[in-house]
Amino acid sequence: MAGKRPLIEALRYGCPGLIYSTALTPACAAGILRALDILTREFGVLGSAMWQNHRRLREKLESRGFDLHPAAAPIAAIRCLSPAHTIALAKAFWDAGILTTPFVPPSLPPGQGVLRLIVGAKLSGPALGEALSAVEGVRPGLGQPVVGEGMVGAGT
Repeated sequence: MAGKRPLIEALRYGCPGLIYSTALTPACAAGILRALDILTREFGVLGSAMWQNHRRLREKLESRGFDLHPAAAPIAAIRCLSPAHTIALAKAFWDAGILTTPFVPPSLPPGQGVLRLIVGAKLSGPALGEALSAVEGVRPGLGQPVVGEGMVGAGT
């Protein structure tokens, strides 16, 4: 620090940034205010785009035969028959260029699985179209266990 000793001591013992490790610097506070301003102005537009993208994804998944949980949030949650089915679907989506989030035990009860997909509000029309086209290559029945004489979902 540069200055007269009384000024340095006053700053050292009086500035919140030097006293409390959680105090915000003026730059951080300005950044937060700017982020809140952007959010206030763009929330409606971004929210609308997010829900429109989510609706298109759900429609595509449902048309392909995926079993989806009802959604109060913009998350497409695919119900899976088993943890193995969940992981197989996650890999198939990954191979198609789509990142998913698989949930298996212990996050869920034994024997269950859910695969979640989230579409961002800023995903461009062409990029969303590519993602929806990629869904075409993923079979809902992939990795399901053998039941009776055939495979559940075979030929799906």
